Amino acid sequence: GTPAVAQSLYGFTRGLTTPYVQQYNLSIQTRLGKGWILETGYIGSRGNNLLVEPSLNQALLVNSSNSVTFSNPLITANGNPGGIKLLQNSNANASLRVPVPGFSAAGLNLVTNQGYSHYNGFILEATHAFAKSFQFKMDYTFSKSTDNDSGPSGSDLDSFTGNQLAPALNRGVSDFDQTHRFVFTGVWNLPGPKTGFLGQTIGNWGLSGVWTIQSGLPFNISSTNGGGLAGLNGSALIRATPGAACSSIKASGAADQHINNYLNASCFAVVPNLPSGTVLNNFNPQQTAGSGTYTIGNSGVAGDPGVGSLFGGLARNIVRGPAAERFDIALTKAFPIRKLLGEAGNITFRAEAFKLFNNPIFSNPQANISNISTFGHITSTVDGTGRILQLALKLNF
Repeated sequence: GTPAVAQSLYGFTRGLTTPYVQQYNLSIQTRLGKGWILETGYIGSRGNNLLVEPSLNQALLVNSSNSVTFSNPLITANGNPGGIKLLQNSNANASLRVPVPGFSAAGLNLVTNQGYSHYNGFILEATHAFAKSFQFKMDYTFSKSTDNDSGPSGSDLDSFTGNQLAPALNRGVSDFDQTHRFVFTGVWNLPGPKTGFLGQTIGNWGLSGVWTIQSGLPFNISSTNGGGLAGLNGSALIRATPGAACSSIKASGAADQHINNYLNASCFAVVPNLPSGTVLNNFNPQQTAGSGTYTIGNSGVAGDPGVGSLFGGLARNIVRGPAAERFDIALTKAFPIRKLLGEAGNITFRAEAFKLFNNPIFSNPQANISNISTFGHITSTVDGTGRILQLALKLNF
């Protein structure tokens, strides 16, 4: 008959422990000439017992030695005294192959301690303390962050991408990983008259700025059809399969020259629906490496086309989005008013420009290979504000 509506449950595993992070670093600092300091070193951290929320009711593969049997008085009365055995696998019968019947394949979500993370970074910093009218600081970080889940997205914990029952396959660079990051900050008191009427009017101007360059953020290539045999098809988290050989996954050159072709579609392929009769070798019920043999088919069920799709074959976060560059600047001048407010009294004028050159900072492109018409298209920017100019007066006393 018609199955009941599948239920969902969100809970916590028994024995949940408190996550913790270990941090460690080693640095060396030396003086380079008068006023200059150079520092280099290593920064590391390790996250343990981190909270993740996998879907633990993912449908399992069945065969003659690992079957699912359904039996009740109605089934027995209709000529099936031994019940009905499910021996074949298809996208359509995934809801019958879940470990806990009555819950959907993606509907039994438990917070667990299966999450972990590792961060390793090399830092290089050059600093000049404020002297001779200027201050300078340059920071460069070369780092890598890996984990099996990058933490909360919105109000809920993330689930694993792809196979929910194989946490090891979810290891990859973190969603927020940035290989290179360079930040320059500086303050310069511009030359000019310091005293008298000229000092009050055209002198005592200051220029400061922040220049940031950083690598783009990684992202997944997805395929809507993937994971059908596990009951997870339609999820945007399912990874695509490798496509034809290609020279480069990403287009070369600046991102603004490849708004509609940032990714090379020939490098990827939609996860296919394998036809009825396909035999899967060297698998286990969780769809990881094993010694079992499983057949794709409809098990004689009317209306079941008998096709099935596996998970995609790509690793997590294998592609990196456009790099980002930003320059902010400020011009300042203090007008003393000591007679009214004392020795420290002044009015400070500031003219600030955020994102001075108004260069776009692009978001990651569309990456669902099932939507080939938009695949690889960059459709948004990280911020939509553009250049911002701001004038301010500040009274100090």
